[in-house]
Amino acid sequence: MYNYRITRVSGLAVFRLLFVSGAVLGGIVGLVLGLIEREAIGLLGGAFLGLVTGIGSGLTGLFYVLIFNLIAPLIGGIAVQAEKLAAPAGVPTVETDEGTAWPPDAGSQHRPAG
Repeated sequence: MYNYRITRVSGLAVFRLLFVSGAVLGGIVGLVLGLIEREAIGLLGGAFLGLVTGIGSGLTGLFYVLIFNLIAPLIGGIAVQAEKLAAPAGVPTVETDEGTAWPPDAGSQHRPAG
């Protein structure tokens, strides 16, 4: 039923994603708190909360990725099913050794190995 297995995840990609999302959401919450409690936090203190939240969520995600990368090969990873998409009409494709069209999307930077 499943034809692929995830056994490694890029730590840098997860860190960047969680840092940006944490910084944006934490910044919004921090600015609102800074506007509401200007005496206690201050406006710039609330904005600083976004940076702290971003770094904290990024490091937490990086920690989880490191644990996953250590344990996944031992337990077999996460089984996923992927199906091949047809290329849109009018998009030039490159034939691989297997005779399948690559890449499935026009904006892809990936090329088959070999």
